[in-house]
Amino acid sequence: MLLTWYIFYIIIPIINFIKYSSNSDSSNNEKSNNGSSNNGSNNENSNNNYETSNGNNEDPRLQCLLKCANKIYENPISQREQIRKENNGKIGIYAWINNINGKFYIGSGNPLYLRISDYYQNWYLNSRSNLYIVRALSKYGMANFTLVILEYTNEANVISCEQEYINSFKPEYNLNPTAGNSSGYRHTPESVIAFFLSVFTPAI
Repeated sequence: MLLTWYIFYIIIPIINFIKYSSNSDSSNNEKSNNGSSNNGSNNENSNNNYETSNGNNEDPRLQCLLKCANKIYENPISQREQIRKENNGKIGIYAWINNINGKFYIGSGNPLYLRISDYYQNWYLNSRSNLYIVRALSKYGMANFTLVILEYTNEANVISCEQEYINSFKPEYNLNPTAGNSSGYRHTPESVIAFFLSVFTPAI
């Protein structure tokens, strides 16, 4: 256990720092020639540029989490339609990262977008105020959060994958350190209606 902790918190951050330092000059030159993009799918650039407002971007857990990311959405409000298109019908693991203090939450969705869409609904935020992540989203506002898609998986493996991420990163906003069965989560009629409206109604 001690060896695992040492490797995860000491060795991996050092290796990542060395890799980042060696590639930073070439990365900067490439960005200046080609221009930068705010697209949530361009993770090669956004992974290394993420910063929290109080400097918690130096947290090795946060840096490793971003290195694992499949997709990063830095503006989940304005990128909602993109999030829907890229994640609708998929199963996967996601994370909400608080840009103010660096704290984060890890969850899973089956289906993924239906789960993510809950966080956009006021009724959900009001009815699930017992959850740390819901209280944080209500307090700081979604504009101060980054949505990360960590991994796409299948129904058979989604819960075990979520549990591995929770065990490895120990997210502060996970009230229960045991992964929940998202396929067993019963959406209310309001949630289902909101989901279908978001799918079939053009974004304004």
